[in-house]
Amino acid sequence: MNTNRKYLFSQSVLRPASPCIIALILCVLVILPQSPEAAEQNTAYLPLQIVAPQTDSVFISQVDSSLASTLARNDILMIERQLAQELVDYSQWPPALETLERVAAETGYDNVAAGSLTIIGDQISVDLKIFDLLDPENPQYFFEEGNSIAALDTVLSNVIKKVVVFTERDRFIAEIAPEGNKRIDSGAILRKIKTKSG
Repeated sequence: MNTNRKYLFSQSVLRPASPCIIALILCVLVILPQSPEAAEQNTAYLPLQIVAPQTDSVFISQVDSSLASTLARNDILMIERQLAQELVDYSQWPPALETLERVAAETGYDNVAAGSLTIIGDQISVDLKIFDLLDPENPQYFFEEGNSIAALDTVLSNVIKKVVVFTERDRFIAEIAPEGNKRIDSGAILRKIKTKSG
């Protein structure tokens, strides 16, 4: 009988307060600033070069759609294949540095991601090369593999996460300062990197 009273008491106290609590929570959510905005896109993503025994326009369209939707989840847009083919010669892959500089100038982004989807048997591999206009001689490479074409969305998601972490690295580095004995040659001083929270 004592447990029934506790149950009835908790229901009577919470029931009238529930709409008020919900309204209060909604007001707080509306008033508080939203989570930090996603950084502006700083990388031009070219559609993937597809290396496979057989491809057709339907398959190419499906791959482009998968890449575009993966990028969209990160608030990133892919260059449409038709425009990309005007900027880049897909028969000469990977594109030359001059071509990628032209893509960057055309799009206004600091980085260009050019990559390929390779299918051998049941295995797939997505390889992306990121060209940074500030350091064009040292591109960064990222890849992911999968056991079947059915894993394409997962493979794309994983490789894009790596690329975004790399291309957004400047947002997370708060300070780089030399640390240690000041009399030592500057090349030998340990660099201390502090990161921003979040």
